[in-house]
Amino acid sequence: MVNPEYVGVSREDLDQGMVETFERYVAKAETALVENRFGVRYGFTDPDLEIQAIKSDSKAASCLRFNSQWFKETDNCATLASKLAVDLREQGFKVKRKVVMLGGWYDQNYVEAYDPKIGQLVQLDVTPRYQKIGQFHPDGTDARIIEDAGERSTVAILPIALDFIATTKVGNSFTDVNLAGGYYTRSPNYRFVLQATESNDGQSIASAELCYQIKDPVRLAEVTSTLTPETWLQHPKECLEGLVTSGIASVDVLTPGQPSTNLFSLFLGLSQEQEGAHTLEYLEDVKRREGCRNAAVALEQNLDVLANIVFHLGPTLKTDMGGVIHLG
Repeated sequence: MVNPEYVGVSREDLDQGMVETFERYVAKAETALVENRFGVRYGFTDPDLEIQAIKSDSKAASCLRFNSQWFKETDNCATLASKLAVDLREQGFKVKRKVVMLGGWYDQNYVEAYDPKIGQLVQLDVTPRYQKIGQFHPDGTDARIIEDAGERSTVAILPIALDFIATTKVGNSFTDVNLAGGYYTRSPNYRFVLQATESNDGQSIASAELCYQIKDPVRLAEVTSTLTPETWLQHPKECLEGLVTSGIASVDVLTPGQPSTNLFSLFLGLSQEQEGAHTLEYLEDVKRREGCRNAAVALEQNLDVLANIVFHLGPTLKTDMGGVIHLG
């Protein structure tokens, strides 16, 4: 049972059609959170995940595209805001999708709608972090309403920009998990960054990050050809660590700090000073540090995403234009 907050307005004063629609989407978002489908992580755990290269002339890292029908069963603040906006618009309300940066590090989507009953604009944010209607966000910028928000089966990730994939709630805090990654025509041939940031009231309080690199995609393909994706999904930590032990991959686990500082360290390939930071077992040490447990646990809980991606990689990549890129 969710209890949305009415900020500067009362439930009784607002248009009841708008209120009922808002509360329905709040419940939908809460269900997505409970079922671990708030964020696109569910799509990344599809055993039949397909990976393509987005062809680039850049000599640095290039983007990857992931295809799965499972992505259609996920939501985030952008898709929920778009779905809510479309629903309200069909009921005759004047609506906009808005985006605002909050906490200095994440973008939040919400809906701005005109309520004819009170004669003013109200903000509607149905995401688990907010669940509010009224006036509470700084004025955001207009964003295009995604008309087919429930039909996307493709997700792209970038080499040097984190994309939100999952969130968990513990008490009053939320821990967001973000993913970045890409392919290179030089070694390492693949690099991924998985980051978890815990926040309370929109302010970051702890973070943990890891960088996982594939150095030998030919040997990787030899290993994965004898296994199933289900094995990797069920035992992600062991499978990923096995590649590190065999020299096929490398990992760097960063101790908590400022997310931006750690992220740039990962992308620049800076080594860790801490002993043991080149193994996933180092997450156990991070979990024991004061205030860092939730971020480290969130990373560990999303290793299946990374493991499934790695399982589907190899020395060749099909491109979005129908070609093939050879690596390794």
